Amino acid sequence: MEPLQPEYAILRARIRRSLGDAYLAVGRLDNAADAYKKALEAADGDAAATTGLAVVEWLQKQTEPALKLLDGQIAADPRWPRCSRAASSSWE
Repeated sequence: MEPLQPEYAILRARIRRSLGDAYLAVGRLDNAADAYKKALEAADGDAAATTGLAVVEWLQKQTEPALKLLDGQIAADPRWPRCSRAASSSWE
């Protein structure tokens, strides 16, 4: 499979991230994790997909990987509100 043009990669990442959000909303955590991982394959560093994957890992009691994902995202963009909010309140 040949690499996608950048604009298509971003679109694919958004679609996969939305799918992950939908799976997460109905409690299908394994499907959500797969969708978020595919979003990150399409657009490495997608902050929302990274945070979504961290939420899934947290809910699956995988706290260390979840915190590692959040720490990496905060380091990449400390102003990103969803990540900062999650790190400051939900992860305690």
